[in-house]
Amino acid sequence: MGVMASFITENQKTYYSLVKAMVEACQFATLADSAGEYSAGS
Repeated sequence: MGVMASFITENQKTYYSLVKAMVEACQFATLADSAGEYSAGS
């Protein structure tokens, strides 16, 4: 992820929340794609 180290140091909780949200979104997209409910580019 493209963020500066100083941002991570100064905003640890925010950065953790951002990473967690991205992981959850990827998991959702993977599950939805497997179920035929999501298609990249649609």
